[in-house]
Amino acid sequence: MSEYVALYRKYRPSVFADVVGQDHITKVLRSEVMQDSVSHAYLFCGSRGTGKTTCAKILAKAVSCENPVDGDPCGVCEKCRAFDSSFDFVEMDAASHNGVENIRELQDKINFLPIEMKRRVYIIDEVHMLSTGAFNALLKTLEEPPSHIMFILATTESHKIPATILSRCKRFDFHRIGADDITKRLSFIAEKEGIGIDKDALKLISLLATGAMRDALSMLELFVGSTGVTREIAEKSLGVVGNEMVLRLIKQIADRDASGALETISDSYNASKDPSVLCSELGNMLRNLLIMKCASKSVSSLVDECADVIETLRNVEDKFTPERLLYCTEVVENTVSKLARSGLSRRTVL
Repeated sequence: MSEYVALYRKYRPSVFADVVGQDHITKVLRSEVMQDSVSHAYLFCGSRGTGKTTCAKILAKAVSCENPVDGDPCGVCEKCRAFDSSFDFVEMDAASHNGVENIRELQDKINFLPIEMKRRVYIIDEVHMLSTGAFNALLKTLEEPPSHIMFILATTESHKIPATILSRCKRFDFHRIGADDITKRLSFIAEKEGIGIDKDALKLISLLATGAMRDALSMLELFVGSTGVTREIAEKSLGVVGNEMVLRLIKQIADRDASGALETISDSYNASKDPSVLCSELGNMLRNLLIMKCASKSVSSLVDECADVIETLRNVEDKFTPERLLYCTEVVENTVSKLARSGLSRRTVL
């Protein structure tokens, strides 16, 4: 019986062409590989799950590939096949190896020539976690690296990287992946895996992933082996309150219907929905209303919701002023904060 492989690992892109939503980066990297003009140090910045480590691994393989295809590693040459187990590819997690001794240990090895590959590549993930001493030690290495060494630094918090490090790296900023792009990729994977899930459920997962492909694949994994998965089933499985309940609450707030709102909250509680999740989804819907209220042009590119949700929001839009929506958002934010620290029951706080 074969070992089960998580979807985010099974479908991790092996070439730049398969990376979703980062064309502004992959085009440049492919061009550099084709022209043999790769830098000695890169900094990949962006939120989690957007492809930083994936692109780093593809680039590391491509620079040693014997027969790159349009800047992508061929995947069949001797060096491509040996890459994953090669001593010339080193991946270090700065969250757990953040001391100056870890960087000095790295420095002791960089002068040795590669054993199998054309270059020895060091990927340092979450590099912002390095200590001040470690950054200072890394700086010296980045200033005058041997020609056979390449560093690829990845971080979710670029503002914590010292300016001296930033100035010595070629920086790429990874964007959050659009919901439509995530939905297309999920649809492809669901078909490959035989997952029976409809488009609305996939769209829900894409919205909940907030631009992170890895998060989207982790949620899709809940439905491996399932058939007939609708948006309603996905909402229950993912612990989402659901548009119907949130929109009902929005209408009751618009009408100042306190009694009805309390009934909706009671329904949410009886359905074992997390009050924090309800507040989060309510806050997101208020944000959508505020965008619709203030945007002078089409809101389709600013509001990631289906047509029936937008129509429902349009019906209550006139009952809110921008000031009232901002006030409602502040109330929701304060409620989330209280839910996290209050000694009262969460139902009472809500």
